[in-house]
Amino acid sequence: MEQILANLNPQASGSGTSPIRIPVYYFLLRGTNGSTIHGNFDIEQSINTVNNHFDGLFEFYVCGREQIDIDQFQAMDLNASSSDVVDLHQIVNLNFPVAQECVKVFFCDVILWAGTTPGGYAHERFNYGVNGAVYLSDERIANLSHELGHYFGLPHTFLDPPTQYVHDFAHPVFINGVKYTCKQTGDGFCDTPADLETLCSANADCIVTCTVPDPLGVAYSPDVTNIMSYYTECANRFSLEQQERMRTMYNLHPDYEELRIINPACALKTGHIEQSCVKQGESFPEPFEELDVKIRQQPLPICNSITNGGGRYQFNPCNWADGKRDIMPDLDFSFPLNGVTTYDVVVIQKHILILEPFTSPFQYIAADANNTGSVTPQDIIEIRRLILGIVPNFPLNSSWRYIPKLYLGNPAFYSQFDDGNPFDAQAIDPFIGTFRSYNCPNPQTPLPNNCTWLDHVSVSTNHPLAQLENTWSFVGVKVGDVNCSAESDGNLVEDDPDETFFSTLTGLPIPINTGEFKKIQVIAESEQEVIAWQMGASFAADSLEFLSFLPGNVATTFDLDNFHHVDGSGSESGVSKINALWFATDGNEKQINNKILFEFVVQANAPIPALESFLNLNAAGVTPFKFFNEAGENVPVTLKLNALNFAGGRDALKMEEVNQLSKVSVAPVPFEDAFAINFSLAKDANVGLQLYHADGRLVSSAHHWFTKGMQELVVDGLANAPSGVYYYSLTSEGFIHHGVISKK
Repeated sequence: MEQILANLNPQASGSGTSPIRIPVYYFLLRGTNGSTIHGNFDIEQSINTVNNHFDGLFEFYVCGREQIDIDQFQAMDLNASSSDVVDLHQIVNLNFPVAQECVKVFFCDVILWAGTTPGGYAHERFNYGVNGAVYLSDERIANLSHELGHYFGLPHTFLDPPTQYVHDFAHPVFINGVKYTCKQTGDGFCDTPADLETLCSANADCIVTCTVPDPLGVAYSPDVTNIMSYYTECANRFSLEQQERMRTMYNLHPDYEELRIINPACALKTGHIEQSCVKQGESFPEPFEELDVKIRQQPLPICNSITNGGGRYQFNPCNWADGKRDIMPDLDFSFPLNGVTTYDVVVIQKHILILEPFTSPFQYIAADANNTGSVTPQDIIEIRRLILGIVPNFPLNSSWRYIPKLYLGNPAFYSQFDDGNPFDAQAIDPFIGTFRSYNCPNPQTPLPNNCTWLDHVSVSTNHPLAQLENTWSFVGVKVGDVNCSAESDGNLVEDDPDETFFSTLTGLPIPINTGEFKKIQVIAESEQEVIAWQMGASFAADSLEFLSFLPGNVATTFDLDNFHHVDGSGSESGVSKINALWFATDGNEKQINNKILFEFVVQANAPIPALESFLNLNAAGVTPFKFFNEAGENVPVTLKLNALNFAGGRDALKMEEVNQLSKVSVAPVPFEDAFAINFSLAKDANVGLQLYHADGRLVSSAHHWFTKGMQELVVDGLANAPSGVYYYSLTSEGFIHHGVISKK
């Protein structure tokens, strides 16, 4: 070893500041019947711990994993000193040539060596060239690090025999920071005291139970944390001189050259994932932090990687030698309401009304909440249901969608994607040559869905594109978040809400006695106009019973889809919730100062001294308190409660709750050139109708005066309208009814 180092000139190797990445090729040796005691060994997770042991010197990663089923090794009892090893490498080098450019690690049931059965063994690369390897039967991770140390030129730290040298002044040892003759310590390093493993031992807590005097009588305790000692239960580090030895061997010895020139098939892959809602180049995208990325190859297990603060992730190729890899970012990253508010509803409504059409293809994908490949009023309904807590997530969609940069970088695809309707864009899969569309029939579950270009890529490992970062990169879009306000910085849980409180219109508390009914008005106080709002409150279910929502005097339409009550009576929490929202259906701001946003009726089951403090506004688990102006900015608003006596109890409530629109039906279904809507009106009133195609275009709009009772509204002139699904909204006196109809 001294002669090797003299020829290499260790000073020329340099120290380096970043880890040296080294590929590992893992082989599990099994009997022909598939038997092995190491079937559950997790090589990837073990490598992560090994890298901690090497402390920034080397960063190992798995280039490949194979199982070799053969008889000749005595049911996988590998004789490390016989022709077994030669035969093994002949098989490996012939069938897996890329493994010669990696550190080969063999796991077998038993290792035989000179009549013993060690837990590990290593053939150094400087002695065995491409047949250098690590052989293991012991699954302790420190054992793997120990044998890798041998592979790169490290001897043991123990003396041989230790009892000869401890009291022999002719061969002093380096002990307790005092330098004697380093060459006599067993490994030649001055910062690794002798192991003396036969004299000293360590307990389960890695505390040495003996001390030995050195030649000067100084009490000596061995370093049980050093990887190259025999204290494998306690070992977790290499000394600085040991690290320099391994660095020198890797950087300068010719037999390690294959490791220094990484084969592209074993190179670490890097991808980048960023969030965007605007056209490419219009702004700096936000990177995803702590996003889980799955790399799947069947039938092998899933490999995972996590993006860093810059949105980048790296992964080992997970048996990269052949086949395909499915790359899939986490579809459920963060909480479902991340960035989703009533302002997004306004933006979608303005697009549908062609007041302010979307300017980015990513906005279309964000707005497609029901995953139909179109933007329609039905998407607004789905987003409102999520905001109000009616559903915990989008039933027909995931929380995030991802557009592969593999396709965005293709001019032919991007020209279709950016032409105003990304749902029509088709991508040609460069790996198999087939067309992929936005949505496709009979989707596979789980992903990847090979007929869509969303949410994944399936990469052929031998294709030149596999070497490009863009192939592994994506642009993420939060479903429902059309104005791109979602957080992508690793905020995986919803923030605790800011405290917001009700006040009262009179400035005095609002008491409610047991059994008493009250109509409660929610009144806004604000100097600014708003275009949308949302709010929620919670209360103890055993003390207060919620009975009904009623319209206020602000909204142009009263839609029961804008309100939601969660009855907490009998639940574990015992907490009821009321959630409400509103948005300007015409896209214009409204004055809300001193206006009633909505009303609700309650009955007290216990004395309530002050309703305004009993209702927990903006509590955790309710719709977050937000009021928006036309620019999407938060508007400061104070909410006041006003209580009115509600005489007549539940019978009076039934009279007041009469819906202006009822008994709504449509015929014929499907229609050809016209259809009729039949409905009942509670009183004489104006009735409005809006009809939308599934792609979001307003097809027909009408307003007519009708008298009380059953009525019919005919919608005609649709002969030239395209076939497919249509959505309609029927409105009257602040009430609204949504429906779906189809055309032949």
